Amino acid sequence: MVSNYKTEEQARKMWCPMARCSASIGGEEAPASNRYVHESINNPKECRCIASACAMWRWWDDQHGYCGLGGRMSGNGFRN
Repeated sequence: MVSNYKTEEQARKMWCPMARCSASIGGEEAPASNRYVHESINNPKECRCIASACAMWRWWDDQHGYCGLGGRMSGNGFRN
């Protein structure tokens, strides 16, 4: 099993359910959303985790953290 603890670099590649952005798809402006079902926009950079710049980020040690939105982590890196 893989732990949920991430480095900031790893976290910044992941989708964030709280982020919102708008995108132009096919020349038309799409409404603000946090994900799009479209082959050219499936994980927009603007809708990814911002790691320690987020108020929900929780540090586990000096190099790893996790999203506090999902609740507290146990010592082994999995949700309680």
